[in-house]
Amino acid sequence: MQPDLFVEEPLDFEEAWSSRLDAVLDDGTTVHVVGIDDLRFLKQSSGRPKDLDDIEKLDQIARAMLSPDENGG
Repeated sequence: MQPDLFVEEPLDFEEAWSSRLDAVLDDGTTVHVVGIDDLRFLKQSSGRPKDLDDIEKLDQIARAMLSPDENGG
């Protein structure tokens, strides 16, 4: 994995932190990641073809999170 580094802050840190997602790894380590709306914004801002392609996938994930699953759950 290759992280992106920013020369200037693209988002307000406090706002991004408040909407972060926390993932717990198998070893119990908590990893903080940017929320889906902020990730979408960052990818759109970059303008790179791969990031623009990723936006469609993020939109699919967001729709799936908002829609009830087909099994009634």
